[in-house]
Amino acid sequence: MLLGTARILSESRSSLKGTVKLIFQPSEEAGTGAPAMIKDGVLETPPLDGIIGLHTGNLWKGFRSGQIGYRFGALMAGADWFKITFEGKGGHGATPHLAVDPIAMACQAVSAIQMIVSREVSPLASAVVTVGQITGGTAPNIIAPACVIGGTLRSLDPETRALLKERIKAICEDVAHAMRGHAVVEFTYGPPPLINNKVMTEKVKQVAVDLLGKDAVLEVPEPTMGGEDMAFFMEKVPGTFFFHPSGFGEGKDNPHHHPGFDINEDVLWVGSAVMSHFALTWQ
Repeated sequence: MLLGTARILSESRSSLKGTVKLIFQPSEEAGTGAPAMIKDGVLETPPLDGIIGLHTGNLWKGFRSGQIGYRFGALMAGADWFKITFEGKGGHGATPHLAVDPIAMACQAVSAIQMIVSREVSPLASAVVTVGQITGGTAPNIIAPACVIGGTLRSLDPETRALLKERIKAICEDVAHAMRGHAVVEFTYGPPPLINNKVMTEKVKQVAVDLLGKDAVLEVPEPTMGGEDMAFFMEKVPGTFFFHPSGFGEGKDNPHHHPGFDINEDVLWVGSAVMSHFALTWQ
C-alpha cells in the first residue's frame, strides 16, 4: 500500500504542496523499529508537521473489507514487559524451614499483582496485567534458589502505565522481603499508548468520506489493548492511525498472529487511495 501511495504521489508530484516522507518501518512487532528510525533522523530534515498510518487486517469486528475505521483519542495500548527474579535459599523439600522458597514467593506475588487492576486502577481506566511465564525448580523434592516470572502490562494512558509499573515493583519486592527473600524487578519499555490527534483524525476521516462515501467510513467502537510501534512517532508529531479492514468474511478470517492469518488483497487499493489523497489535500 505504501508503494502504491509512492507511485500515485510520484505521478502527481506537481500537485503536492509540501514534502512527503514514506516510512517503511521495520521491526514493528518487536517495538524497536520506530525508535531506531527516530534516532536515525527520520522525523528531521525536514521536520514533519503531521503523520498518518494504518493497520490492515481484522482487528475490529463490525467492518466490511474495504471500509475505513477511525477513532479520536486512544486507539491502542501502551505495551511493556516485566521480568521478576525471586531469590531465596535452595534446600531439600523435606526441610523447608531450612530454605527460603522463591517459588512460594512467586506464587504469592502473582496472586497479589492481579489485584492491581481490580483494586488500584480506576474502573474507568483500561489496564491489563498478564503473567505469561513462570520458571523455577529442577526436581519435585528440591527447593530451588531462584524463580523467574515474566509478563506484560497494557494501558491506555500514561498515568495508568506509570501506576502499573510502580505497584508491580513494590508488591514483588515487598512479598519477597516478607518471605525472607529478595526480588529483582526489570521492565522492558515498549510503545506508549497510541493517542490519535483530533485534528489529524478529522482530516483523515474527511478524506476517506470524500473517496468512499459516508457509509464506508465508520468510527472504531473501542480501543484494543494491543500495542503499536507507530505510537513512538506520534509522541513527537501530531498524527492519526486508522483501520483498514481487509478480511474475507463468511467465517474465513483467522485472528492476527494465527498461522492461518491472511488479508484480502483486493482492497489494498483503498489504503493507497486514502494515504495519497490525504497527502495531496490535507493542507
